[in-house]
Amino acid sequence: MSRKVGDKVATYGPRSLTETAPGSGVGRYRELVKRRIAQEHGGRNHDQCATDSPHTRFIGTSVALPLSERDLTRSEMQTWTAEALEAVGLENAASLLVDDLSGGQRQRVGIARASAGRPDVILADEPTSELDLVNRSKVLTHLLRAASASIVVIASNDPEVVEACSEVIHLYDGHIQPPLGSATT
Repeated sequence: MSRKVGDKVATYGPRSLTETAPGSGVGRYRELVKRRIAQEHGGRNHDQCATDSPHTRFIGTSVALPLSERDLTRSEMQTWTAEALEAVGLENAASLLVDDLSGGQRQRVGIARASAGRPDVILADEPTSELDLVNRSKVLTHLLRAASASIVVIASNDPEVVEACSEVIHLYDGHIQPPLGSATT
């Protein structure tokens, strides 16, 4: 399967089979991606949680962390961080502590951090699962807009999220299934 910028792909299947537990379909894919990234970056794992480091205690610092590896001025980093936070409804939260956030707010910080650096690929695992309707809409809109410059792959059991994607990959028992209604050989 080849992918190009603009692709919005959803993986969809029974909840227990799309979760990112090691050994599940998405979990295996995520582990492969993490291993590949670590290899390409000298063994460094860039899949860190917002609260993993004392240097990322503040939301703005957490979102800006992946930008530090880009060739950006301080002003550009601040602008990209502010844009990412605004896109997920946290425009006034850069100076707040990550530890003081709700689960849904932390989830939105993760989406902002994942997209702030305008990466080639964004892997989002259940990005709307902990969010109210207003913030679900903001995050989904943001991820779909990000697809104009990235490939966006979303693991979700939310029919609205899946429907918004341009392609759906059905998973069952950790394996990709043929599209519904297609003939199998």
